Amino acid sequence: MVEHSVTKTSDATTVQVGDQYVYEITATNKGDVDWENVVAEDILVDALTYVSADGDATVTSDGQVLSIDFGTIAAGESKTVYITVLVNDNAVVGETIENTVTIGDNKGTDPDGPEIEEKAAETHTVYYNANGGTGEYSVSVTTGDIYTVLTPASVGITRSGYTFTRWNTSADGSGTSYTSGSTITIADADITLYAQWNSSSGGGGGGSTTYKVKYDGNGNTGGSVPTDSKSYSSGATVTVLDNTGELVKTSYTFAGWNTAADGSGTTYKAGGTFKITSTTTLYAVWTTGSSGSGGGSSTINDSDVPLASLTTDHIWYIQGYPQNKVGPDNNLTRAEAAAIFYRLVDDSSKDQKSFTNSFSDVSESNWYYHEVSYLANYKIILGYEDGTFRGDAFISRAEFAAIASRFDTLTLTEDNAFEDVSSSHWAVRYINSAAAKGWITGYSDGTFRPDQNITRAETVALVNRELNRALTAANEPDDLHVYADLDSSHWAYYDIMEASHTHDYDLDSNQDEVWTSYSYAKD
Repeated sequence: MVEHSVTKTSDATTVQVGDQYVYEITATNKGDVDWENVVAEDILVDALTYVSADGDATVTSDGQVLSIDFGTIAAGESKTVYITVLVNDNAVVGETIENTVTIGDNKGTDPDGPEIEEKAAETHTVYYNANGGTGEYSVSVTTGDIYTVLTPASVGITRSGYTFTRWNTSADGSGTSYTSGSTITIADADITLYAQWNSSSGGGGGGSTTYKVKYDGNGNTGGSVPTDSKSYSSGATVTVLDNTGELVKTSYTFAGWNTAADGSGTTYKAGGTFKITSTTTLYAVWTTGSSGSGGGSSTINDSDVPLASLTTDHIWYIQGYPQNKVGPDNNLTRAEAAAIFYRLVDDSSKDQKSFTNSFSDVSESNWYYHEVSYLANYKIILGYEDGTFRGDAFISRAEFAAIASRFDTLTLTEDNAFEDVSSSHWAVRYINSAAAKGWITGYSDGTFRPDQNITRAETVALVNRELNRALTAANEPDDLHVYADLDSSHWAYYDIMEASHTHDYDLDSNQDEVWTSYSYAKD
């Protein structure tokens, strides 16, 4: 008599490269005694990449090999784990994905694994923008096409008194330039080509391109930006204007202008000069605090921190799934990250405010539309260069650290905190600041792994440290909500309890929280 069995099934019938799908593995104890130390091995085919798991087992991955620990299965019982995989670039069109899971002598093969289909080429658009001239044109292309750039005449674009010089992906000429007849390999995004012009008047040499200087209040709460009405030729000297419109920002001090909104560019004081080579925007710099705080670092507050604060109330900000599972080791999506920080924003009227956003993939039909629109309005969350937000994509550890750091002053340090985060990494300032504050500690090997997806457990640990929130084992109440996939042996158990219960508290003699009243997120 067969006492044990293992099965493997999936609902997916066809998949394409880039798709994710879920299959389930069920281990069944048909005997009359407990089945102990049940560990399955699932070797993924090369076409699959492990993403995450949920269910009655702990899954660890080592390359293509998954180790699935079901623990003990009682007599007559079954346990099931749901595994999400990604179809990667190794997939071969026409093949069926089949691989076998084993537990000792027990084997389970998905007999109806999905067939790999050819991925349909995505259609995009090349837009031609007259950029001060007249006329417009667009053409449909597909990803991977080698597209030949057209002339202004062939797309009906002209500008009186100007001579066309080239196309550029930015209106101010600061992007990538293309001449008519050159080629573009179409990527996974639309592209706009802006006409670049030289004035045909004066100087007898066909004229020269002129540039403007614009000023941006960068989160100001009052006053107006100065206006520079001059047009500058390339290489001309620009004198930076003063704060003539009396820009103000509540609780901050105006400290000059910077060529980048996040303060990472060049800073200029009023009366300073620079040589202009393209249309330039100067962003107001806002500071608070003081320098020289000791330890070789200084604390600044610039335009990375447009919101004042997160709430000091200990409200819930993460909750479980419908199956009463919290998924501590699941990856967090960008939309879920936005929802967490929106819940924690210290703004009692935020639900009554109405904002829109400029992301091409976030509309009112998305459940996270309001949260993303609100945070984007204050520059807390930023999208990608192609104009997308990608709410359903997993968020990296660097991206999450950056968002968290925009709610506080940045602590600048001379040395980088982690060996795998170099000075050239886009998030190095945020990561160093979060490390200096003790919000992040990295891994035991001294790395931070900035581009690795952040898990839900890692998320609440970071946020709790940022908010100085902590529940200790000694002060754990007796009747907290119990998740089906979490117990006190998990390293983040107390962080998750802290994050999923709204509570009032006192501090004991050790300055630890003692909850005086509490409720679960869904109560």
